[in-house]
Amino acid sequence: MRATPPHSRPGLSGAPSSAALRLRLVPSDDRGLVRTGERLVQKDSAVRWVADDLAGDVASLLAPGAELVVWKADNDVESTRPLSPSDIGVLVRTNRQAVVVQAALRRAGVPVVVAGAQSVFSTPAARDWLRLLEALEQPASRSRAAAAALTPFVGLSADQLAVADEGTWEAVHSRLYLWAAVARSDGVAGLFGHISAGESLPARLLAETEGERRLTDLAHVAELLHAEAMSSQLGLAALRTWLACRGEEPGTEATEADQRSRRLDSAEDAVHILTVHRAKGMEFPIVYCPYLWDNAPSDRPGAPVMFHDAQDGGRRKLDVGEKGDATYQRHLRAGQEERRGEDLRHLYVALTRAKHQTVVWWAAVKGCQHSALGRLLLAKDANGDVAGEGRRAAPADREVWDRFQGISAAVPGLVSVERATGATARGWAGPGQFGRTAELSAAPFDRRLDLLWRRSSYTSITAPAHEASSSPGRLVSSEPEEPGTVDEPGERGPGPLAGAPVAETDRAELSLRAVPCPLAAVPGGADIGTFVHGVLEAVDFAAPDLRAELAGVVGARADAYPGSPGGTERLVEGLEAALLTPMGDLTGGVSLARIARRDRLDELGFELPLVGGDEPVGEVTTAEMAAVFAKHLGTGGPLSGYAASLAGPAEELCAWHYRRPALEEEMCISHYVLQAAFYLVALHRYLRWRLPAYDPSVHLGGAVYLFLRGMTGPVPAVYQGQPCGVFAWRPP
Repeated sequence: MRATPPHSRPGLSGAPSSAALRLRLVPSDDRGLVRTGERLVQKDSAVRWVADDLAGDVASLLAPGAELVVWKADNDVESTRPLSPSDIGVLVRTNRQAVVVQAALRRAGVPVVVAGAQSVFSTPAARDWLRLLEALEQPASRSRAAAAALTPFVGLSADQLAVADEGTWEAVHSRLYLWAAVARSDGVAGLFGHISAGESLPARLLAETEGERRLTDLAHVAELLHAEAMSSQLGLAALRTWLACRGEEPGTEATEADQRSRRLDSAEDAVHILTVHRAKGMEFPIVYCPYLWDNAPSDRPGAPVMFHDAQDGGRRKLDVGEKGDATYQRHLRAGQEERRGEDLRHLYVALTRAKHQTVVWWAAVKGCQHSALGRLLLAKDANGDVAGEGRRAAPADREVWDRFQGISAAVPGLVSVERATGATARGWAGPGQFGRTAELSAAPFDRRLDLLWRRSSYTSITAPAHEASSSPGRLVSSEPEEPGTVDEPGERGPGPLAGAPVAETDRAELSLRAVPCPLAAVPGGADIGTFVHGVLEAVDFAAPDLRAELAGVVGARADAYPGSPGGTERLVEGLEAALLTPMGDLTGGVSLARIARRDRLDELGFELPLVGGDEPVGEVTTAEMAAVFAKHLGTGGPLSGYAASLAGPAEELCAWHYRRPALEEEMCISHYVLQAAFYLVALHRYLRWRLPAYDPSVHLGGAVYLFLRGMTGPVPAVYQGQPCGVFAWRPP
């Protein structure tokens, strides 16, 4: 086996050493690498020491303006060009060694990229994303917020977090709530873009030594997360679990074609670091091999052994026998010989990747004599055969030095022998790397916006109809469910529902007029509607002591109550009556108090495509929707007057004002029919998607609108068989 590159003459000029092969010996009596008796240099110390020595050598090689020489066939120089960082390749055995060399080169100011096969899921970037997803899953958790704050997404240091006041914590929690909403609406890709722009993530990271590497890995993990979320329809919790599982997978290697394989962090002119295995078939003008003295760890006796059985046609086998077994020992030796033979092949690959110069180190560490380089130098017989085992003890530095000198003497001018210094390199700025300016210009915005796409809310659709059909005399109306939406008139005079003087003969009317509404004395308006809505979201309807439950929630929110403090007692009494009121035939006569917390869904967000869906063909109008209701509701039936309604100080409240005909009129005037239709369509499509053998006549219950002021309690006021304050509708 040759220990020199295949080329017969150097192609490097102007460098400190132009030899085709440079052998650098790490002294064992310098910089703490002291050998005392039989104690050898610690491997980790040698790895770091050699990395610093390599960085210094690369910086000195680039600094004086070394040139690469291209020769003609007649031994004349064809051309020369300056040596650049991309002409240099560093071959290592493991990804861990690659990281150490990369850090040393960056400390020396040399641009460098790692082209290893390490999975991006084993990087700090993946752990940063995991911490962020855990925090987005529970934004209120202080411990998870603290972990996310230490990631580059937020960018707080441990010192800053230790002295953080409540204002800082509030800002962190606010970010997490906002980012969780962005992730749910725009996906991980949208979240990463939002954080990058809003938190100046690229600017902060690129100011760090390892910033470009970290930014590349963060973007890579974001892309993989987004792809998995889209393909598997994963939410934040499921996505967090998926990422955690990727990080726990055994091994950190990925194939070159694998999407997990870490990407180059820079496209600039840079030194390339890669494993020997990955370097097969590649060439660089200059190749550094800093760790050929590193011996791959052998199998621990008693551990399973992988080997090829020569007695069985070379089949690959696994021996899980006892370490004292003779057959196991034979297989252990066979597997070790196979690996050491593979090490020799890797050594050949490493020493033949350079076109002009190879730089090799030797360090006296434990097991170095068993490495491929150690056996090639010191365990080769007269026929050139390299032993599978090195000598029993590591060689002394003098012996290795003499062996190197012998190789150099055999090929004069092609091999140089040097003592490594381990000196940290001075910063290298690179020729012309800074000071260059480029002409900048703003990109023009020349695309046409599609204005047919827009989002409309129920409120915006019905606003024109509300204006066209407003009835200032209405008694029955609803408090709004969201702040800013007012559907409760401030002042009302007698209207259609107050009606003419009641005929004494109408016993049903007289009976209902005698039943007061428990919520009649509670003030109306947008503020009370918002308050009641918040109370009902917090209350457990099925609490054993419903009144105490209501009183506790109302009391906790009393500061936001828009009426007088004494009015909260009437509110509690009225809400209790509403929750105990049976909801009619459509629900089987159950009340809200029969519905447990686990069976409730307080809010449901949804979107429905209108007028063409994915291919918008027009603009939705209330007139067009009125035609749909006119066609399907017909005349004379429930809500038959809604189509016309869509197209175009009061007496004391009582149960009479909340009988079904009055509620039907209010349903039409307030366009709750359209609202109910929207919700039912959304639920219908959801059940059709999720429920096997879905049948709307069986599974879709319909809509129930509850007018709380008209709900009078467990024994409700009833009109024509239906409880007052409850409007139940099952559409055709």
